[in-house]
Amino acid sequence: MIKMKVKVYHGVFVMMLIFAVSLYFSPKKTVAVPTDFNGDGKTDLRDLALLAKAYGSHTNSTYDLVRDGVIDLKDLAFLLKHFGSNCDLNNDNKINMTDLDLLSACFGSKKGDSRYNPCFDLNGDGEINLLDMAILTKNFKEG
Repeated sequence: MIKMKVKVYHGVFVMMLIFAVSLYFSPKKTVAVPTDFNGDGKTDLRDLALLAKAYGSHTNSTYDLVRDGVIDLKDLAFLLKHFGSNCDLNNDNKINMTDLDLLSACFGSKKGDSRYNPCFDLNGDGEINLLDMAILTKNFKEG
């Protein structure tokens, strides 16, 4: 029974990894961290300034990070939670297999689960899933 579970989990992980790698090499889609408004690969002061400029707006969904219809303190809090984020989950200045291992340990968890870590929820949707894995692999730089 235990061997069967291990094989199933290993098979699921391999399938997720293949999917994430295929997204990484797909030229058609660009997956980004939602708080990186200027597309420079990290959430920094420039992104904070763009959010501040849109503050109070009800019309620009790009900056409505919590999807409640208004750019407000909730969106600012979400951005600050990801401030400095560039998919380097262990802060070693590399996006590599160690980061992938960390994300994999939380894979499948949702907000409220004991394994859920909001810092690993790279797209901020409340789940650690294939979308987060795709964001990480898109930014993967071994070495």
